[in-house]
Amino acid sequence: MTFKKTPVVFYSRSKQLFQVINNDTLYSSKGVGDAWRVSAIHYPKDLDYTALRSDFVPVTTSKGDYFVVSGCGIVYELKGDSIVRIDHSFRHKNQFAGLFWTQNDTIYLTGGYGFFESTNITTYFDWDTHGWYHHRCRGWEPPRFSGGCAFKGTNKMYFFNGRSEGVLGSGEVSDVRVLDTRTWEWKNLGQISMNWNPKNESMYKFWKNDGHLARLGNRLFSVDVDNNQVTIFASDKFTSLYDIVEQNDDLLLTRVNHDQINFLVELVKKKDYLGTPLGQERFVPLAVPRWGWIIGILVVMLAVLGYWFWWRFKRQVSETNVTEDIVLAAIHFSDQEKELLRFFFEVGEAGFETNDLHRFFDYGDPNFDTLKKRRDLKLREMRKKLAQLTGISADAIFLEKRLDSDRRVKKLYLNPEIKQENAGISL
Repeated sequence: MTFKKTPVVFYSRSKQLFQVINNDTLYSSKGVGDAWRVSAIHYPKDLDYTALRSDFVPVTTSKGDYFVVSGCGIVYELKGDSIVRIDHSFRHKNQFAGLFWTQNDTIYLTGGYGFFESTNITTYFDWDTHGWYHHRCRGWEPPRFSGGCAFKGTNKMYFFNGRSEGVLGSGEVSDVRVLDTRTWEWKNLGQISMNWNPKNESMYKFWKNDGHLARLGNRLFSVDVDNNQVTIFASDKFTSLYDIVEQNDDLLLTRVNHDQINFLVELVKKKDYLGTPLGQERFVPLAVPRWGWIIGILVVMLAVLGYWFWWRFKRQVSETNVTEDIVLAAIHFSDQEKELLRFFFEVGEAGFETNDLHRFFDYGDPNFDTLKKRRDLKLREMRKKLAQLTGISADAIFLEKRLDSDRRVKKLYLNPEIKQENAGISL
């Protein structure tokens, strides 16, 4: 079929028909090999074909076929041979060039431009109230954008490219934004693989339907977002493509005939038309899994922590050795203490009665209480010095035992673990 201007083309999910609207004529076909059926179509008073073609976007669900005004708001439905308005809304004018998509027969619109700036909101048409509502999303907040392209995956919508317009300036949006339609959470996947990503936005066109095909120059891209794969086809015939509707194995093409300045609409088999693939690329480069980054960071942290503990241990050992050397050097035994130690070493574990030590403290005033005080004070001082020197508890420096023959007699002796040569005691 040939038309002077581009017709409105779409696939009716409810009727399972490819459909073309041109002026007041509706063309319908089941697909390749099925002849086009022609019928008249009737418009309401507030809508004509020119407005339908230029201002409205066809969106289909299993319930019916709809035409939503660009910018959001007004919704018409194709019922039988008539187009009727079904919304209780108005022209919102705030989501021009937004991307339409459907989920569970609900119509959604994401992004768009209006009132001098782009937006990142997602709105939906409510079938009970026949009005539009803002769907709240969570997670990472995507950049504001209009235009660009979108592909539908399993419970996910992938948006990429487009432009961000605002009062402070404008620029391209290049990251892939993913919206999980179960949790309504946004995530950022980063850039598209540069091996196939078009750098000049004006060079490519993506179609507003649930298909998976896109064109850039003489190349067609079949995008499988679920498997992160792009299949590339190349042919000069692709350069004349203006629009495309994809359904299973069939394609409804709208091609530009530059010689006759008209548009050719035809049904073709996808496999025959696309031909042999030129190659395949990833949709987005493989990223290091989040757990991989976490493990890497943990390994580095453990290595740093291990080195810190090793350095601290070595320092403590060094400081301990220095401290011990200082302490040992500071321990000094008086001549009287050396004489007492010599006596302890000579007697050994046989021990002696504490009164035997009184001779070391008799300075010409042999009062028992005085001698006892001098003895106990000196033994206390020696306990501290020997404990510091040997590391043995002060309470275990001097040991006591009682005689088997007379349990009333108590003898004192030096702990056998203290050796003169090992303790470094110079007598």
